[in-house]
This record gives sequence, C-alpha cells and structure tokens, in this order.
Amino acid sequence: MRDRCHQPEKLGIPVDAMLAPVGGVNRKGRVMHSDEIAIRQVMELYVEGARTGRTDTLRPVFHELATICGFVGPDLFAGSIDLFYDWHDTNGPASALVASVERIDIGGTAATIRMELDNWTGHRFTDFFTLVKIDTRWVVLSKVFHMHA
Repeated sequence: MRDRCHQPEKLGIPVDAMLAPVGGVNRKGRVMHSDEIAIRQVMELYVEGARTGRTDTLRPVFHELATICGFVGPDLFAGSIDLFYDWHDTNGPASALVASVERIDIGGTAATIRMELDNWTGHRFTDFFTLVKIDTRWVVLSKVFHMHA
C-alpha cells in the first residue's frame, strides 16, 4: 500500500463538527481512506475528552504504554501518559477549545498527526501524535507538545 500524506485542513470550529467527515469526504471534496477516517475519529475523541474534562474519555485514545513530552514554561514535562491524565484532571474541562488537524501522515500501520489547539484552559498548544494500528484499532503511542507562550 502506498503511503498517504494529508495536507493541512484548518477547521477552527467546535469538535462536534470538527473531525468526523460526512460519507468519508472531507470539506475539500477529497474522498478519505478508511484509516484516515478512523484516525480522525480517535482525535475527535481526544478533543471531546479535553472539552468535557473527562479523563475516562481520553484513556481509549492512548495505548497503556503511551508517553508524553514537552515543556511547560522552562520545565520538561515528560514520562508516562498518566502525567497527562493528572494534568488534565487538575486543569478541568476546556469547553471553549478550538482544535484543528494540520496534517495526517499514514504509512501502513503507523501514522503521525499535527494538531493546533487553542484555549485549552487558557493555553495554546501544538501537539504531535504518533499512532499505531493494533489489529483494527488506531491508538496514540506518543504525544509531544509545544506550549505557546
């Protein structure tokens, strides 16, 4: 199977209409491959968990061995994805979150995603995710982020 690269789609709208395509066609009229649709559904769940403040909604997005890494101010924030769950529980819902998928790259059973997230409890992030397809399910194995000043 040939690798696929999906170019930026600035969406900047609430998650309810953000990632899930209608009939497998994106807003630019391009038919999406089933893996891209499945990956977008995973990321929709991620944004839903952020907006609702529910860590239990986020957990299925990540593999149990997933990691996180980035800087919060001058401090390195790195380790098990449990660090992210704890941070999320402390910060609560990001009900005004605006998210956009900037890029999806798929190569067989591996994929990467770049997302822009604005107003996650007052913070702006650029997130990079690495996903793997295990059996028929896509899960995040790593999240690397940049927290904008």
